[in-house]
Amino acid sequence: MEISRTTLDQDVPWVLSRMFWQSRMQKIAADLITKENDRQRRGEPVAFERRGRLTIDGINFTLTAIADRIDRAEDGRLHIYDYKTGTPPTPDQQRVFDKQLYLMAAIAEHGGFEEIDPAPVASAAFIGIGGKYKEQIAPFDDEPLGGAWEKFKDLIVSYQSYEQGYSARRALFSVKDFSDYDQLSRFGEWGLSDVPTPEDLT
Repeated sequence: MEISRTTLDQDVPWVLSRMFWQSRMQKIAADLITKENDRQRRGEPVAFERRGRLTIDGINFTLTAIADRIDRAEDGRLHIYDYKTGTPPTPDQQRVFDKQLYLMAAIAEHGGFEEIDPAPVASAAFIGIGGKYKEQIAPFDDEPLGGAWEKFKDLIVSYQSYEQGYSARRALFSVKDFSDYDQLSRFGEWGLSDVPTPEDLT
């Protein structure tokens, strides 16, 4: 708690923000430390905020990411962690909607993170530090990394095709979610139940 208080005093100029985050830290500190002991028994942190990139040969596409934290176990395998101030995605959401941990694991296994040798990824997890502590492990047992990476490559390759096109609001988790392209696609002038009409704009 003293570390968090000192960090907030040094880096956050707004009093209410400092009070808000100090209160959050008070609620999650015990669980955070308990789980951190478990993490450090599994491996030693070797990188924080580390940039990574992985190029898919033949299609002029490079995947980039920043890993919040990468640990290495005694057997050489890696553990990847991503901190979330909001609610971490559930395993089901990770299988269908949120592939962040899968993609970072693929970068790590291919040696794409700076100064991190390629190695198998033993696990990856979201660490939620919002209103309460919550840890969500990536469901690698249900969907293996290799299969997820092949699906991702197939998806990117499909978008190289002129006939594929780009669907507005594709695969959002909720109809209430916002898309970065809602304004561009003029969402609101059309609805999700409308039948799409392909149009050649060339």
